[in-house]
Amino acid sequence: MERLPFVLLLSGLVALVMSVILGWILVPDFIHKQIEQQVKLENGTETFEKWKNISVPILSSFWFFNVTNPEEVGTKGSKPILQEMGPYVYEQKRYKTDIETNEETDTISYKQPVSYHFRPDLSGGTEDDLVTTLNIPLIILEKKFEKINSSFLTKIRNQYVQRFKEEPLVQKKVRELLFEGYHNDLVANIKNVINKEIFPNNTFGFYYGKNHTDDGIYEVRSGVHDSSKFGEIVSWNGQSELSWWGKSGGGDFCNRINGSDGSIFPPFVKKDRIVRIYNSDLCRSLYLTYTEDVEFKGIPAFKFTVPKEMLEDPVTNPENRCFCPNPDPVEQNCPKAGIILLSACRKGIPVVASTPHFLDGDSMYVNQSIGLSPDRSKHETYIHIEPNTGLVLEASKRIQINIETKPFKNLDKLKNLPTMIFPIFWVEESATAVDETVNNLKSKLLFTLEGLQTGKWVFVALSSLLIVLGIGVFCLRTRRRKRPFV
Repeated sequence: MERLPFVLLLSGLVALVMSVILGWILVPDFIHKQIEQQVKLENGTETFEKWKNISVPILSSFWFFNVTNPEEVGTKGSKPILQEMGPYVYEQKRYKTDIETNEETDTISYKQPVSYHFRPDLSGGTEDDLVTTLNIPLIILEKKFEKINSSFLTKIRNQYVQRFKEEPLVQKKVRELLFEGYHNDLVANIKNVINKEIFPNNTFGFYYGKNHTDDGIYEVRSGVHDSSKFGEIVSWNGQSELSWWGKSGGGDFCNRINGSDGSIFPPFVKKDRIVRIYNSDLCRSLYLTYTEDVEFKGIPAFKFTVPKEMLEDPVTNPENRCFCPNPDPVEQNCPKAGIILLSACRKGIPVVASTPHFLDGDSMYVNQSIGLSPDRSKHETYIHIEPNTGLVLEASKRIQINIETKPFKNLDKLKNLPTMIFPIFWVEESATAVDETVNNLKSKLLFTLEGLQTGKWVFVALSSLLIVLGIGVFCLRTRRRKRPFV
């Protein structure tokens, strides 16, 4: 009994030290290594199989801007009055092909064909809905000819436009504007004159010929040797950087291929991480930053969104100068905040990408039309990431496609077009983790982490209690010994 205080004190100290070593060092390190073992693209692993054959439903939802005053826009240059139509929802099916692994460089290369299937049950209309929009083939055609000083070609174009009854704005079905496309007789006849193809099969559609196709060969880090580079793109179509953009202001910044393809990310995410994604449709790399903590089906996650400065006016953010076709002077030749000029990577076609309804963009673009209403809850791009594994729990990429218009003096039908960024449609590409993934994550990781978090503090509390008891017993016995005899 004399040694009781020392036994309690020593037991408490040992238990406290073991609690710290186990709860803050050994067990977390073990879990860390277990996660690293799972987060790699190695044939035969669960991660590889889920990456190869994607089971997560991915939806592409399209909203079109229907022009309700086409006559005034085409003949007087009036502001277009826009009516949003949609959504028209297509389910994507993605899978990896031509997979090749290079163990020496810790990389894996692949193609990813994507197919689209219309989902009428999720849509707000049918593919046969009619949309009044710009006559985009006519505008593209004239854009290609505007710098050719030929009175003969100008005369031929105007005659053909009259002959085929082309108008500045047209009415087309949703299916024609997207995947099915529509044949253009004017384009076909001009092709015969110049002996050069303008559109494949003389057919135009924003996604014409893209169904069941891939966007190139990706080479990415497999994460086998270094999980911190898991999913990082090494090259795209054999190139480690792009060639479309200039070097003004940001040096090689604009041509860098940074980050992953947006479907996988390295584990152990911190709030100060910059999430980088390469998007071939936008011909550039994007980045997102931490916004807030969120919860997805009971799982804590970090929300990352596109910061305003990424699409900021180059005057405000000089790094964006290299995205300007002609950056000198910046004030005259570079776009205002919120848009990306894609003509450099689209063979001169005046396509402009932006956030839906020009969210966070310059008010000038919003005010060029009537009917736009930016709403962060509807139009913001975001990703919810589970921070331990880097797993994407929920994501929504939202992009608007526009056409840059102006009066074309050599074509009578287009000489009164307004000078503006003309909205055509916006699309949301969304994905949500399935219940099986959520349940596996909870049972295999989160419950373990919660148990560890609770357990280590319980052991610290018990250890502290033993130490306090030891000290208490020691002090009590000391006082008794010092008490005088009567």
